[in-house]
Amino acid sequence: MATTKFTDFMRKLPAPLGYKGLNIDKSKLDKIIFCLNIRDHEGYVYFPEVMWAIFYSIIGKNDKELHECKPMRNIMRKVKNKYSGLGRNTSLDMLCGNKFYRNEMTITKYLCGKVILNNLRKLQKRKIEKEIAQRGQDNNLGETKIYLEEKSK
Repeated sequence: MATTKFTDFMRKLPAPLGYKGLNIDKSKLDKIIFCLNIRDHEGYVYFPEVMWAIFYSIIGKNDKELHECKPMRNIMRKVKNKYSGLGRNTSLDMLCGNKFYRNEMTITKYLCGKVILNNLRKLQKRKIEKEIAQRGQDNNLGETKIYLEEKSK
């Protein structure tokens, strides 16, 4: 799923995993997503990371016995084969969001970066429009100004 659609996914996912039917503020949902600590993979999130992190946040149980049980090892093997972007060293703790990703991209960092980028693009667009409008007003000075600009280039 695209990372940009993750907040909508959380709003549409039924309780207890999601917030469908609940009126939750954007800031509170952003904090919850931050606490889930799910990695972003170049604009996409992987299903196992999303579901394990949400499940773990509700259950709060991720003990050593769970890591070592045979069914869980089989599940982890299948997950690693299907989602090669997770890497071979992926553990259940990493899927549950227990590892702090200081140098890696997370959903929260990605979404914040998108907001900054979109605002920067809007600012640049306004600046260009303002310059174009300013040039339109300056054209009233006549052809002398155009001649001087061409000569300076």
